Amino acid sequence: MQWLNKIVTVEGTERPHAVGPGGNVPMYNQEWSVGEHQATLIFVNGHWVTFSVHTSATSRAEMSEPLEKVLLSRDNQKARPKVVIKNATTEPFIRRR
Repeated sequence: MQWLNKIVTVEGTERPHAVGPGGNVPMYNQEWSVGEHQATLIFVNGHWVTFSVHTSATSRAEMSEPLEKVLLSRDNQKARPKVVIKNATTEPFIRRR
């Protein structure tokens, strides 16, 4: 696989969660936030894809997503693949009668 162990662009569809002083939640404690992120593609199989992401200047974490949530696109500005993660909506479900 050409892009394994290489940097890809990851774009999330979930608004960032803000809690605690400074409003920061570590990347590995939330879904991918809206906007583009840089990650290393480290594993792909028929069920999920795993990325390695920087959680601080000195540490990394692995994040996996099921393929049902993954759309493959292209980051034309950086000439590399872009992976769009379709996160769960935070909008409440309203049942209409």
